[in-house]
Amino acid sequence: MEPVAKPRITAHRISLNTRTGGLAVRNLLGEAMVALADWGHPAEARSAVELVLAEALNNVVEHGYGFREGGPLGLEMELTAETLTCTITDHGRPFPDEALPEGRAASLEGPTAELPEGGFGWHLIRQMTSDLHYQRNDGRSKLTLHFSVV
Repeated sequence: MEPVAKPRITAHRISLNTRTGGLAVRNLLGEAMVALADWGHPAEARSAVELVLAEALNNVVEHGYGFREGGPLGLEMELTAETLTCTITDHGRPFPDEALPEGRAASLEGPTAELPEGGFGWHLIRQMTSDLHYQRNDGRSKLTLHFSVV
């Protein structure tokens, strides 16, 4: 009699939810990184994902909610053999014109004192993801970030 083959796990999924304020983003990122580590996602890839998620989640807190505490904030992740998909949801303000920022690299020309403080986040997000999408429906924003798994 042939032994039954163990099922091959083809995807891992997790859904995390919190409310803005305090250490919410830090805690959400921590839970996400533990899940990726448990799933065997390589440390270098996890670091890149953590950086992108930190940028995107902090943008929600700062620009979507205006640092207001108590706003719902969700993160869903799905890891397959080809792709890591991360979806961030919130009920904060939408992006202007309900479109993602272009994410052009900020100019580094000129004296150090005159260099911009910001303007690097969306460029970084676009450079480190393989694809991204934004939707706004019924007062809810949904940002989906895709990372290629090599």
